[in-house]
Amino acid sequence: MSLPGMAERLESLVPTSREADWGEALVAPLEAVGVCTGLPGRIALDRLARRLAAPAALPWPMRLHMVRLPLMQPLVLPGGHVVLGEALLRSLRSPDEVAGLLALALAESEARVSSRAVIRTQGARAVLGLMIGHVEARPLGLGVYLRERVADPAARLTMDARALALLGAAGLRERGLTLYVENQNDAAELPFARPPGLAPVLAPLAVPEASPPERLRRLRVAPRGGDVALEPADWTAVRLLCQ
Repeated sequence: MSLPGMAERLESLVPTSREADWGEALVAPLEAVGVCTGLPGRIALDRLARRLAAPAALPWPMRLHMVRLPLMQPLVLPGGHVVLGEALLRSLRSPDEVAGLLALALAESEARVSSRAVIRTQGARAVLGLMIGHVEARPLGLGVYLRERVADPAARLTMDARALALLGAAGLRERGLTLYVENQNDAAELPFARPPGLAPVLAPLAVPEASPPERLRRLRVAPRGGDVALEPADWTAVRLLCQ
């Protein structure tokens, strides 16, 4: 049951409600550290996420979790859950970058690449845990999930294309994804040390994501037209969200 060709069949056995519960179980210890409570910023991000998700094929709503952790990469979890650390939120330089980040997270959630990878590698142990609601079982733990995060360059390019399509369908600037990826790539060239007190399993997320030249080249030809993602007041609220 762990054969790669069985992953999609196994996943089809899992109710979407169980996948959402799985995501909730993974989010809970991260939120226990502390959540960002700036209500206007949360409302602005949720509104933007709904606009982007309207044409997406998600069986659940996109649920954002802003946490007080020094994470520089978004963490896309099962069931539409997306965790954004305060370090990442503070690094964003424009409303268009915010839209690019959310579109990419949405594309990853829609593809369910990491969830399928866990089912592929853990097989029946993961499926049975999900089927009976034992979502905190070791095969479904955060450490296992993070080991299966998207690493294949081809899969990344596919999700980039989907994120661009979501931005375009929402009438937003596709250039926002380019700006977000360039920002991450620039930050990745700076020296980063693991923040003190951060759980080792989360350490890779505390470092910005570097991108190969081919990915950057493809993104830099994205159209520049479209609406601004956030009004000035909403953009200010997002920047103050974790203060």
